[in-house]
Parts: sequence; structure tokens; C-alpha cells
Amino acid sequence: MKKARNLRVFTLTMINIAAICNIKNFPLSALYGLSTLFFYGLAALIYFIPISLVSAELATAWPERGVYTWVKEALGNRIGFLAVWLQWIENVIWYPTILSFIAATLAYVFNPLYAENTVYVLITILTSFWLMTLLNLLGMKVSGWISVMAAFLGTIIPGACIILMGVFWIAS
Repeated sequence: MKKARNLRVFTLTMINIAAICNIKNFPLSALYGLSTLFFYGLAALIYFIPISLVSAELATAWPERGVYTWVKEALGNRIGFLAVWLQWIENVIWYPTILSFIAATLAYVFNPLYAENTVYVLITILTSFWLMTLLNLLGMKVSGWISVMAAFLGTIIPGACIILMGVFWIAS
């Protein structure tokens, strides 16, 4: 009996859109203009497409395993451990950084002075982290749905609004 998949290509695409093309990067991308499209295309061609194909092949070979098993089988125990450790340490650095950015940005909704308040930032980071952890414990379907909603509400809809406003400005 074939096991039903929880994450489909659309959901994985939305997760990647939310991670890579988020609105936080729009001002930096705007500095480079249309050449940004070239760099995104180049990244897709030399990184994202090959890594997707390799991951798909490895997931087919060891469907119930993850990165550690894939790397261990190919390169040995030590490199397998290194691969998992690098994934872990990346999250140790990434999550506090992005959550502090979100906390400071959210502070401007209520009171800009909160952005410099260490207690507020810490409480916001911990609350966000544990809330997302608890939501992820509900399963891949819930996690995927949250990622799709985040991609639409945080990237696609704001991006479409920015484009429409630009077209309206040019037309006027």
C-alpha cells in the first residue's frame, strides 16, 4: 500500500518562496533592478535544481531517512555527523536572528521603544519559537498549510500590491 504524501510540490514551492523571496529582501533586490532576475535564475540553475534532484534521488533510495543517512552512506559517519551538525548550528544562528528582526519590526506596530527593550524582544522570540514548535508538532499538513499561508500573506500578496502600485504610478 502506497503511503500518502503530506507535502506536495506546491507546498514545497511555497515554503521555498517564503524562505527565499520574502518581502524583507525586496529593498535589497530593488537596488539591483532587473539583474536580480538573472541572479535568481542563476541560483535556480546551479543550486536549487541540482540540489532538488539530488535530494529526490536520495529520498527515493532511503525514504524513511534524512540527511544524516544520505551523507553517511555516501561519505561515512564523520561527514554524516558534520552534515547534521551544520544543519543544527545554522538554525542556532538563524532563528534568534530572524526572530529578533520580527520582534523589532512588530514593536513598531505598538510602540517603537519596544524594539530596543531586551525583555520585550526576548519574550517575543521565545513565544514565537515555542508557538511555532507546538504548531509543527501537529504534523506536516498543519506545518505545510502555515507555510503556504505565510508565503501568500507575506510574499505573494504584498509583492503583487507593490507591482500594481508601481504600474499605477507609471501609468499616472
